[in-house]
Amino acid sequence: FQGHFNSGTSYPNSNFRTTLSSFAALGVDVQITELDVENADSRLDWWRGIVNDCLAVSRCTGITVWGVRDSDSWRASQNPLLFDGSGNKKAAYNAVLDALNSIPPITPTTPPPPTTPPVTIVPGTNLLTNGDIESGTSGWSVMGSGSLSANTSVVHGGARSLLITGRTSAWNGPRQTVTSQLVNGRSYTTNVWMRLQSGTATGKVTLAVNANGSTSYIALATGAVNSSGWTLLSGTTTVSWSGTLSSANFYVETTSGTPSFYIDDASFSDGNSTPPPTTPPPTTPPPTTPPPTTPPPTTPPPSGACSPVDATITVPFTKDGAGTFCWQTSNLGSYINSWNLASLTVNGVDFTNRWVGSGSYPPAINGYWYISYRGNYPWSHFEVR
Repeated sequence: FQGHFNSGTSYPNSNFRTTLSSFAALGVDVQITELDVENADSRLDWWRGIVNDCLAVSRCTGITVWGVRDSDSWRASQNPLLFDGSGNKKAAYNAVLDALNSIPPITPTTPPPPTTPPVTIVPGTNLLTNGDIESGTSGWSVMGSGSLSANTSVVHGGARSLLITGRTSAWNGPRQTVTSQLVNGRSYTTNVWMRLQSGTATGKVTLAVNANGSTSYIALATGAVNSSGWTLLSGTTTVSWSGTLSSANFYVETTSGTPSFYIDDASFSDGNSTPPPTTPPPTTPPPTTPPPTTPPPTTPPPSGACSPVDATITVPFTKDGAGTFCWQTSNLGSYINSWNLASLTVNGVDFTNRWVGSGSYPPAINGYWYISYRGNYPWSHFEVR
């Protein structure tokens, strides 16, 4: 829009902002170009008003003056620009600057750092991978020295067990990392079936927890084991640490010696589960009187309508200021207009900071239009005419 204002095309003109809004409502950006005002310093309110009109229309993307100095203007004798013939700032310049500075600054929001969701473990879930060894050595590694192999001749359940040979220290044994599975202060239940290749020993299941650079060894289960049969190592232990957990390793060892041994059907589970009842719960006899009638559900508001309604409005209507409101009306007039709002919807259709004529209104809902208004500033505005 070329903006040449003088006594013949004076400002304020109530249609100027409306015209900007109407074109912006078509889905295009608008700009004010070649702006000059006759006798600029005597019409400071004109400058402020023109700038505010552009600021009130979200798709008004720029204001360009005709030139820099009055002496450069095509109508230099009318002193219509922001700088005098010597290049000095005029009062009109300060008026434009004041209007631009009246817009509150937008403070960028820094998103919070991402948070790691807490570990969610269904009580009773086995935290070990391939605990029954039916997938061979998958999921298992060696704590220290030794070699792992899947064995099919000595098994406790299924078709395979896990055999470790070549141990050089008592603490060497099959291992799994469970760092991401643990919750500080939670109780865990351990069940591992163990059998030696030969001889006797004391078997042990241990959890090595490293937090803040310090490692602690938590005994989960112990028991005497031999080569003639399978022994269940079982126990429930509370696992806790101080500081940040770096690693946690579940492993099977012996308290002394380096015999080769088998394990099978191993589990390490959250012990905070409620066991099933050992006897069935008592049967509740049927009621002798009919149950109370459930009242019918409350009818929800129609789709697109805001709720609850704060007031019924009539045309003409104007609202300025901050707040959130829901209004209804049976007459939406010939147009609606808004600026500096966070949101404005009519029957669910977004008309935020736009001029909208009656031809673009959505259909009424049961004879009403429902207007949802949300403004964050004292200068937030909505009008119906």
